[in-house]
Amino acid sequence: MKTCLLWGALALAVAVAGCDGRGAVPFLDAGPGGTFDAGPTPPPGTDAGARPDPCGDGRLSCEGTCVDVTANLSHCGACGARCASGEVCADGRCAQPPDHCPADGCPAGSYCDLAADRCVAGCLSDAACDDTTTCTDRSCASCPPMRGNCDRAADDGCETDLANDDASCGACGRVCPSGRTCRAGACACAGGTTDCGGACIDTTDALDHCGACGNRCEEPANGRATCAGGACGVICDRGYHACDGRCVPDDVVATCGGSCSPCSEPAHSTATCDGTECGYTCDSGYTECAEGCCERCETTGCTGLTWCDPSTGRCEAGCTEHDQCAAAEFCWLARHECWRTADSSCPPEYRYRGRCSSGSSICTHGSLPAGTEEVFAGECPAGTTHRGGYYCSDITRICIPD
Repeated sequence: MKTCLLWGALALAVAVAGCDGRGAVPFLDAGPGGTFDAGPTPPPGTDAGARPDPCGDGRLSCEGTCVDVTANLSHCGACGARCASGEVCADGRCAQPPDHCPADGCPAGSYCDLAADRCVAGCLSDAACDDTTTCTDRSCASCPPMRGNCDRAADDGCETDLANDDASCGACGRVCPSGRTCRAGACACAGGTTDCGGACIDTTDALDHCGACGNRCEEPANGRATCAGGACGVICDRGYHACDGRCVPDDVVATCGGSCSPCSEPAHSTATCDGTECGYTCDSGYTECAEGCCERCETTGCTGLTWCDPSTGRCEAGCTEHDQCAAAEFCWLARHECWRTADSSCPPEYRYRGRCSSGSSICTHGSLPAGTEEVFAGECPAGTTHRGGYYCSDITRICIPD
């Protein structure tokens, strides 16, 4: 039998008729033990078209599928190196199957025709086919896209859904790692997580990937960053509160209490903050009023039935002169209130003066100004004013100094 052999560093090239230029060689005759030899096998990934592969199990990735190029008819020795009809792929080389059945069995891609005692290209069961084919009419036919012949011990070809099987994702035996699941033939992040740089991240609460990969929640001064529901936030230290992702102090007028806006201040005042709420202090010469800060009454004076309260600087309701009260009243200056000068029942604030023959009491107000005179009939003397009185047998006038 003729053969073509390619050796290593001390290469010996033997050109024998029958080489077809694709590395396909006839099998050597079986020796006494019934074995055959297809020649030395090139290391996977060294032939033309073969590339180092991430499959990690000695197979190559050909057209997105991990393939055993030592026995695959479509990728024999290298991706895309297809064997001709009737050939088998043995040890990564295309060759005609042996003319008789070896004791250790026919090579992959062929079976023993017992009647003719020769190896015939084809298959009798799925076990003779590779991960991507199934035995149909004694030929290894390609599986549909995203289907695989992963349990070649059983004749249920292309039984595995490579698009959704976590144990065979995209290729037989490719197991998705923990935390990932198979989607469309690729190991994708499971459980609502997102692939961020090769790691499966729950972006709803991850500080480095909050809401989206790479969206880092920055740590604020005087607080700490949070991620909740895919949105960054902050939790501030005691005495601070959050404003636009920052932690700002509670006790300054620019961000008083829980506010993110500065305290307002009326005209003629200075804003204040007690750590909870805003306030203001009126400038010198001004006092608080309904409008904010008004000039003190010592400067403006008071009009009408009002008086200037020096403790507040505001005009308060009340009298300052007796004439502001009714004819039978006087102005109690200490309280700026109008009171009756006399009464017959002696209520509180009144002083008992005697009793009329009629039995009624004679009472005068206990805070009548000093110098007040009681004149029986007639007119009040000069320098006084009649401000009411009482009546027994005749009228008694109460005369208050002007």
